[in-house]
Amino acid sequence: MKEINIGNQIWMAENLSIDHFQNGDLIGEAKSIKDWEDADINGIPAWCHYDNNDKNGEIYGKLYNWHAVIDPRNLAPKNWHIPKDEEWEILSLYCGGNEHAGKKLKSSSGWVNNEGIIDNYGFCGLPGGARLWYFKFQSIGEYGC
Repeated sequence: MKEINIGNQIWMAENLSIDHFQNGDLIGEAKSIKDWEDADINGIPAWCHYDNNDKNGEIYGKLYNWHAVIDPRNLAPKNWHIPKDEEWEILSLYCGGNEHAGKKLKSSSGWVNNEGIIDNYGFCGLPGGARLWYFKFQSIGEYGC
């Protein structure tokens, strides 16, 4: 796992793209709108690739539902954890605050608008978009979450 130091923090320098929790339990792939909806309604961890396209997974990693993110079996690889809001805030402040951090952490390619991106730290944040609670894919190339 590639890592980078930014301030006093250590961050993974690659997108998360695993299909199991730390204990080895598999996370199911939601291959359709119905699969994603059923996982949401039933509180089941799930993942997918943007637009259910494996090629997007090769570039951006997997998209996980909230149930996977908060599951106590831990979505992050061994010796890692999913960052808390406070950790993101520390990162943002170190990089100049919310107004400046994005440009300093974004990958220099892959964004619809690359204007002003400098990727000072090698974080290489990619715009993998999101799959929203109402099951729609949105904003690849524009933001990552």
